[in-house]
Amino acid sequence: MKRRRILWRLGAALALTAIAGLSAWQTATWHNRGIVVELLDDQATQVADGLQERLRTYELGLRGLRGMIAASGGRDVHQDVVHAYSATRDFKEEFPGALGMSVAWRVPQAELDAFVRQRQDLGLPNFLVRQLGPNDGDRWLVSHIEPATRDQSSLGLDLGSDATRRAGIAQVLATGKVTLTAPLKLKSLADAPGVLLFVPYESARAAARDSAARTPRIEGLVYTPLHLEDVFANIVTARAGQIRLRLRDADAGSQIDLLRQPGADAATAHDAPKVRREVPLYGRTWVVELTATDALVAAQRQVRPAAAAALGALGTALLCLMAHLAAESRRRVRQVEIERQRRAAIIESSDDAVIAETHDGVVIEW
Repeated sequence: MKRRRILWRLGAALALTAIAGLSAWQTATWHNRGIVVELLDDQATQVADGLQERLRTYELGLRGLRGMIAASGGRDVHQDVVHAYSATRDFKEEFPGALGMSVAWRVPQAELDAFVRQRQDLGLPNFLVRQLGPNDGDRWLVSHIEPATRDQSSLGLDLGSDATRRAGIAQVLATGKVTLTAPLKLKSLADAPGVLLFVPYESARAAARDSAARTPRIEGLVYTPLHLEDVFANIVTARAGQIRLRLRDADAGSQIDLLRQPGADAATAHDAPKVRREVPLYGRTWVVELTATDALVAAQRQVRPAAAAALGALGTALLCLMAHLAAESRRRVRQVEIERQRRAAIIESSDDAVIAETHDGVVIEW
């Protein structure tokens, strides 16, 4: 009976010790993961806010160029006037990641020859129309690329001759709002991934009418190509090399990354903490995905799950031992009390004197 009781208690103690160790291991793991996820969430907020603020800066710059063109004759503005304006701006400092600023005009097929002659008279003697593919609609011809130090090979390019650019233009025409295109390849940067940010240019006559009673007449676009690696250069600064960042366009229906940096190739566990954030931007939704690398996890000085499990198991084992000793102590107290009551009953029921003594003749009870 005693052996069975001890074995039962030992089995129960082992089971409780194992459960406590596993619970401590799991709790430490969840705690550690929560710390990293919270850090990633803060970083994702920083990235999303920084991205929206950066694109807002580009928009304001494009609006400034649009205002200057409108005040200087619109489509009739001379090339030298645009150059003089761009010379007052520090594009690299003010608009990091933007590959300059450009202007494209909407030109119906019937007006194409006249537009080419006009460009040639306004400071572009070698202006010619170039296309990337067929375009049956109006042409959207690039007439200005600023600053003048940038690659000028896109002058005369018909933006409507490329499907991605044409889709962005269609959205501008439909909404009359600033629009971001789907991902495309930037020819000036060896086909690096990028996007275009379009700001619509309305005719002076349309802009002067009551906006509630008119349909916007978009005559042109002021736009900037964005090289996303440079756009993010000063946004993603904290934990450099410790977080894997991926940027995708949720509306593009493609798994091609817009950006993978920094830490894209760093060691990462298959179940590494990850945070995903959707960022609405000018008619599109970008997805920012941050994944913790092994380096980030190690840098947090987290509780080791194995150590937590060992401490939990040890603590439970000690508690079980204390409980066993307490139970044994109570059992012995009960046995002594039962024996005392048994002897008292014998004495009470006897007519003779009862004397208890040791083997040496010492009286211990009477």
